[in-house]
Amino acid sequence: MPDDYLDADAICRSTFVRSAEIHDTLGSTNDRAAELSRDPHTELPALVAARTQTMGRGRGTNKWLAGEGSLTLSVVLNPRDLGLPVDRLPQLSLAAGIAAFDALEHELGELAKMLAIKWPNDLILNDAKVGGILIETALSERPQDCRAIIGIGINVNNRVAKLEPSVVQKLPPISLCEISRRPHDLQAIVCQVINATE
Repeated sequence: MPDDYLDADAICRSTFVRSAEIHDTLGSTNDRAAELSRDPHTELPALVAARTQTMGRGRGTNKWLAGEGSLTLSVVLNPRDLGLPVDRLPQLSLAAGIAAFDALEHELGELAKMLAIKWPNDLILNDAKVGGILIETALSERPQDCRAIIGIGINVNNRVAKLEPSVVQKLPPISLCEISRRPHDLQAIVCQVINATE
């Protein structure tokens, strides 16, 4: 687990997550989050983040590949702890979209005027896709054991022009650094996104 990517202890100290895993490479942070959701010893809310993601996905058949400099994270929640009925879980996608928007708006400053949300789950920057949200539910036979997983992918310091054409969806990809012309602090953005989500 790389200590120069994200600091799990610092994230737990400055956000509402109680446990965090930071990986060098994962197929999908949402898949790992689903595994943690089935472990009764996992302290929730729990964060899973990865430096690179090789089998990430968006809605439908869309892919979300993440390379060096991007941000991929999943937060596992117990809806009961939030007083959120299971039938309202789809609203998490809207809430997470607003939270990610707010965090990026803070990060971009004056450049945030180019930022928008394409409902229900795309973050748009300068008419290109900078991020996406994927909400999944880990169901259980007992409704009280249901878990919600908020997956967020954001192109931050990666060069998305290098993505293979087969990965590019309807919207062209873009990253924060390609618009701002500067590197961004991934640790700060993770904490901003999580705190805005809370």
